[in-house]
Amino acid sequence: MAHSSVLENVPLIPGSLSSITHPSLRPDTLSRARLWKICSIIWNASPLMPLLVTLPIAFVVTILKLNGILIFVSNAIVCAVLSVILGKCTEDLSEHVGTTLASVLNATLGNVIELIVSFYALKAGQFDVVKSSMMGSIFSNLLLVTGCCFIFGGYNRVQQTFNITAAQTMSSLMAISCASLAIPTVFIATLPAKMDESTDILKISRFTAVVLLLVYAFFMLFQLKTHIKFFDNSEANAIIAKTSEEVEEFEDSLLGKRECCVILAITTYLVS
Repeated sequence: MAHSSVLENVPLIPGSLSSITHPSLRPDTLSRARLWKICSIIWNASPLMPLLVTLPIAFVVTILKLNGILIFVSNAIVCAVLSVILGKCTEDLSEHVGTTLASVLNATLGNVIELIVSFYALKAGQFDVVKSSMMGSIFSNLLLVTGCCFIFGGYNRVQQTFNITAAQTMSSLMAISCASLAIPTVFIATLPAKMDESTDILKISRFTAVVLLLVYAFFMLFQLKTHIKFFDNSEANAIIAKTSEEVEEFEDSLLGKRECCVILAITTYLVS
C-alpha cells in the first residue's frame, strides 16, 4: 500500500519536460504569424490593393513639389486604396458590435476621407471643390445607391419589405438637411442689393450648421438609446443561414476589434 501511494504522487510528465514549449508556439512567432495574417486579409480585401505601392511615390512627389498633375494623380490613387482599407476595417469592426451601432459606424467612418478632403479644401479656400464634393455625395446616395438598392433588392422578389420607422426617420432627416442647405441660397437670391450679403449669409450658414449638428446628435440618441428596437435587424439577419464552412471562412477573413481600431487610426493619419 505504501508503494502504491508513492506511485500515485509521481507526476506523469517530469517537471523538466513540462516546461518545454514548442518553438512554433512562442509569443514572437505567434505575433509574426498574426501580423502576416492581418497583412494577408488586407491585401485580399480588394483587387486595388497592389496600387498601394504608389504610397511612397505620393510622399516623394508631394514633399519635392514636383509636377502638380503627378501629385494629384498619385495622391488620388493612394486615397482610393486607403478608402478600401477604411471600408474593410469599418465592415469588420461592425461585425463585432450590434447591428444598430454597425450602421452608425458605416455612416460615420465611411465618409472619413471625404471629411478630411473637405476640411483641407476649406482651409485652402477651395469652396467650389467642397460644394462639388457635397453635391456629388448627395446625388450619389440619393440616386445611385437608392436605385441600386431597388434594382438588386427586387431581383427575384415580388415584394420588398422595409423598416417603416427607419424609412420615415431618414426621410425626415433628408428633408431637414435639404431645407437647411437651401435656406442660404434662397436668402441670398431674395436679399436686396443694398444689404451686406457676406455678413448675413455667414450668420445663417453657421446657424444652419449648428442646427444640423444638433439634429444629428438627437438622431444618434434616438437610434442608439431611446428607440433602439426599431432599428435592430438582428432577427432579420438571423434568417440568413450559413454552413459551418462558410461561417469559418467568414470569421477567418475578419480583423479583430483592436486591429480594426489601430488600422483605422493609421489609415486616417495617412489620408490627412
